[in-house]
Amino acid sequence: MNRIFNFLVGFSVLATSIATQAQTALPSVDPLYQVVVESAIAYGQGEVRTPTPGGKNLLLDLYRPVGANTTGERSPAVVIIHGGGFTGGTRTQAELATIARALAARGFVAVSIDYRLVPDSPVPSARVASLVGPATMGLSGADLAQRTAAVAAIDDALTSVDWLQANADRYNIEPTQIGLLGGSAGAITAVHLAYVLDDYNIAAMPFSFVVDLWGASLIPANDPIAAANNLEAREPPLFVIHGTNDPTVPFAASELLVDRAQSQQVPHEFYPIAGAGHGFGGVTIFNLEASPGVTLFERLIEWTVQTVRGQRTVTINYGMVGTWLDPAIPGQGFFFDVEPISKTFVVSWVTYDRAAGGNGGSIPGSEQRWFTAQGRYLGNRADLTVFQSRFGQFNRAAPVTTTPVGTMTIEFSDCDHAMLAFELPTFNEAGTVPIARLMPDVLCRANNPDGN
Repeated sequence: MNRIFNFLVGFSVLATSIATQAQTALPSVDPLYQVVVESAIAYGQGEVRTPTPGGKNLLLDLYRPVGANTTGERSPAVVIIHGGGFTGGTRTQAELATIARALAARGFVAVSIDYRLVPDSPVPSARVASLVGPATMGLSGADLAQRTAAVAAIDDALTSVDWLQANADRYNIEPTQIGLLGGSAGAITAVHLAYVLDDYNIAAMPFSFVVDLWGASLIPANDPIAAANNLEAREPPLFVIHGTNDPTVPFAASELLVDRAQSQQVPHEFYPIAGAGHGFGGVTIFNLEASPGVTLFERLIEWTVQTVRGQRTVTINYGMVGTWLDPAIPGQGFFFDVEPISKTFVVSWVTYDRAAGGNGGSIPGSEQRWFTAQGRYLGNRADLTVFQSRFGQFNRAAPVTTTPVGTMTIEFSDCDHAMLAFELPTFNEAGTVPIARLMPDVLCRANNPDGN
């Protein structure tokens, strides 16, 4: 019996042929990390007309988790955008700094940004030119200046995202996982980045989430229903807090946005605060409760972490060893083994051919054969090379030939489900197989508390 598995001896670890991107770190619900802050980093420039025409440096404060990346993992990021009616405000606002520190302590890299304001007489760049007309239609005077500054703020927030992606290696950031959080004008900016740009042919990455504190969607101008309807299915999850007596940004704007999220099946949470006004002074998120014993602030942090954890699914660990199968195809199963030190993943493909014995199947030949796969895993994904082993005889000494015949990837959505994809050019075969674990494993769940 042991001779059947002799082909495993001599398999090399295929590190050089597999993508070596760093494993993505999962943020923690609990504050695990010390936080270091770097202040007044220039992340770009924006054109202004006041006090003199030219470029104005755009600044951010960077909040980083100490020790979150010691094993090569990368952190999710969040852009925090202050309020102030596009006429004032600052990245150093105390409440925003508290939120930034809380997220960084849980494994995020957070940046709190300044952006151009009405007093700067900002000139939006060409990449957001398609927003200017719809944002300012029918407006004049102070309203026109404010909406022009709003477009410039969107422009600058995009620049901050560019900066995060350009500095992803330097700060151990996962460049594809960036969320947005803003209050008032900052929330308006975040909402437009996540839900509006694509409707005006402006390229932007898919963001991980939006935290909207008393904001709104305002484009096109003077049409709040059309503005809310920019939000579409499969766009980022949304978290909204808004006071029902807000005198600055109409509470109805959040109702429209949340109703639209509901109709489009976009995950969301909504906290309408009865009788509350505007801003952190009007909605005291650090004291008001989202649920008994849980403040709005605590729920905001928890939701953000859980949303990102859900998007990142699980990380592969030794608890995933054992038998997996495709419930829709009787007889097709897989046995997984995990070697956590070298992060090697091994698969034995229990059956593959479509006909018993091989003569009538898609793979010709009647001799004994089996398939295995081996390679490295990172995060929730394993990238493997598939091998075909041929010949040999049960319980007898006979030579076995093992050759690579294709590739396989496995991505786990939780501890009990995964998607297996294979390409076998040797046999002109390819496909995807949804697989499930034969029996649940407590070790996997212990390593992935949210991976049920």
